[in-house]
Amino acid sequence: KQWYQRRVAITAGIRVKFSTVQSYVKITNLPPFVSVELLESAFSQFGEIEMCHVVCDEKGSPKGYGFVLFAKRKAADDCVSACTQGAFLLTRLPMSVNVQLSPTEDDFDDVYEEALKKTKEYYRDREVPPRFAIPQTFDHELALRWKALDEIERKQKEELENEMRAARRKRMVEV
Repeated sequence: KQWYQRRVAITAGIRVKFSTVQSYVKITNLPPFVSVELLESAFSQFGEIEMCHVVCDEKGSPKGYGFVLFAKRKAADDCVSACTQGAFLLTRLPMSVNVQLSPTEDDFDDVYEEALKKTKEYYRDREVPPRFAIPQTFDHELALRWKALDEIERKQKEELENEMRAARRKRMVEV
């Protein structure tokens, strides 16, 4: 897919405007008991939300990431800025989420509140509402470690993808 800020197509005398979804943010490092409803509640502080997704596998288990579509680009930018500078926690666990502007994926299932198993861990994690960790606290330090781990994973995946592309090019040259 290609994402464009704006594109105008003129076909058979019909003028159609395609706009990109520039206000999608991808949220990674989601704790296990985050639902679409919690994600929407937590991120609505940055601006109006059009839709939220918490991605799950075919068994309905959360994959640890999701998407929020803000109605305005400024809200998405504010969200990315605030979450990058601070440690935004969604549950009791000091797992800071990582947020970046991103086009969304099309093929995924969501995790809704009604689908989550209401275990002791669920209720314990949901005792504390979404918040930014206060700097210089244990939660903040631990949250920053989670963010760093997520960044290491992202970089290693990117390096592996680059190595695989180079290996494929080398193999094509041999053929």
